[in-house]
This record gives sequence, C-alpha cells and structure tokens, in this order.
Amino acid sequence: MGCVGNEETQLIAESVTEEGQEFLSSLRRWLLQDTDPSVISIDATNRGRRPGEMSGTFDTVCAVASQISSLGGLAIAYLTWRSSIRTEAADLRVTLEVHGQRIQIDNLTDEQLRDVISRVCAREVE
Repeated sequence: MGCVGNEETQLIAESVTEEGQEFLSSLRRWLLQDTDPSVISIDATNRGRRPGEMSGTFDTVCAVASQISSLGGLAIAYLTWRSSIRTEAADLRVTLEVHGQRIQIDNLTDEQLRDVISRVCAREVE
C-alpha cells in the first residue's frame, strides 16, 4: 500500500496490530510537528473501521517528500521519534518507497538507516 498519488518518495507506516494504532498516532503527531509542511505532506488513512471501533483511529500514516532532498529530514524525524518512545514499536511496519522500490526500515539500526538514505540520495545525484 502506498500513498495516494504518484509521489516517488514516501515513508509508509502501517499498524500490524490494534496496539500499533497508538504508535501510529504518536508517529503522526511527531511528523506533523517535526517536518516542514512545504516539502513533506502527512496523511493518515483507515482501510475500514471494524465493528465497535472508534472512528478516530487509522492504520496507515503516509509521509510524502516532494523532493528527494527532503528524504533525509523525513528519515531523521522518524529516527528521532523512534528513539523518543523508548520502546520498540514492533506493532508497526515502516517502509521507504523511492521510485517504486520499497525498503523496510523498521528493523534497521539508526546507522543502517542513515546508510540507506545516503545511498538513495547519492543515486539521485549521479
């Protein structure tokens, strides 16, 4: 599942359990506060409410970077959020999608994620 539209650079966080929705809410709030809305748009969707579920919940947060140079800021915002929660958000699946290529990043260390971002951005410069 990607974001709506033909955006080429996006971070997608999906809840894999009901408990993951709390992490999604936290991540969404963090990204809204910590990213520049002129270059990164944040959206949340719900694939469909389940019986008895409150309407304010969602199961996907999507952040779209309007330019590849914004990807670093988006990744740093994600890393900062991840370290701030002081617990592993195992209930989330987080991927980067760049030009249709998906890279799962929720299981990467901070150093590994920085390396991935560096390689992606270096490819754009070539």
